[in-house]
Amino acid sequence: LPEALSFNVSGSILFKCMSLEADRITEQQEKVLSILEEKFPDLPPREEIISVLQETQFNPQGVSIEEVMLKDLKEISDGEIKVAISTVYMTLEVRGNL
Repeated sequence: LPEALSFNVSGSILFKCMSLEADRITEQQEKVLSILEEKFPDLPPREEIISVLQETQFNPQGVSIEEVMLKDLKEISDGEIKVAISTVYMTLEVRGNL
């Protein structure tokens, strides 16, 4: 596993944990994070990653609507037809500015 990918994996796990109630982290997620932290000591501390994720999660400045839609893009295909679905969460106030 390359070091650059380890940053993505740990960030992804921590981001998913942020979405859950009160800092819940599964045993498997804890195990993966511990292995990554041991193998790559230059990874930022978990608290630092979570802090950056929380700041960027609620600060969409500089992010285009395309980037937001691609973030959670899901594709379904039957071989002939491909359908893409994306979810964008926003308040009604923000929606009015689009």
